[in-house]
Amino acid sequence: AVEEDSALLNNADIVAVAKLRKIWGVGVKTAAQLVLWGVRDIEELIKDKEVMDKLNSQQKIGVARYYDLIEKIPRDEVEEIATVVKGVVDELCRGEVKIVVCGSYRRGNSQSGDVDILLLPSSKDIAKDNVAV
Repeated sequence: AVEEDSALLNNADIVAVAKLRKIWGVGVKTAAQLVLWGVRDIEELIKDKEVMDKLNSQQKIGVARYYDLIEKIPRDEVEEIATVVKGVVDELCRGEVKIVVCGSYRRGNSQSGDVDILLLPSSKDIAKDNVAV
């Protein structure tokens, strides 16, 4: 069974599908279809105008912003983003909503793939009355 698992993980088509799934908006089904069309990575996809024309608008954005989206965000930049979001939320919600940075930041990672921010009522009274949410 271990040999079969190893062979599966080294299968060129499965490796290609895994690479293509890193494109925002491309799931397993689309990635597998791209592989069937002969596309094995982002560079080949960008060069194949015929296949690019078959992508939906979300997937085209994912291709256009691929290198931006795979770049990790340093922890200090996550803190800067959280500060800006907190300022906007405070201004719009008059202190009735607090923000909590979650995900990889909360787990203490030095870099994040995205910034997860949870908006919560700042008090139990607000939550009960649904004033701020």
